[in-house]
Amino acid sequence: MRRMRIAALAAAVLALAVPDALQKKIASAKKDTFGSMNLSVLVKVTNDTKEEFRFGVGAAYIDNHPVTDRVLVAPAGASFIVRLSDVAVDAAVAGQDPAILKVAPPKS
Repeated sequence: MRRMRIAALAAAVLALAVPDALQKKIASAKKDTFGSMNLSVLVKVTNDTKEEFRFGVGAAYIDNHPVTDRVLVAPAGASFIVRLSDVAVDAAVAGQDPAILKVAPPKS
């Protein structure tokens, strides 16, 4: 398991950044496997606030369920596993630092 930087940005609750050195190692490994290497990134997220938290998902697996373009709610104290889509992983490896979860607007 390698460490990747997980960032909390103003617009994103969860973003993924892959350091340059790791990007180079991944590129080299892909060459060695003739491009057939699949990367999987899983992140455990815990709402450690005392309130429910609304967040938007572009495309990811949440607790092994595919979710696209949806607003979800994490109750106070709840935990869940986010598995990034292949597109998000490839974007991170390419240095694009994709936003995985975003702050959702308040319920109207």
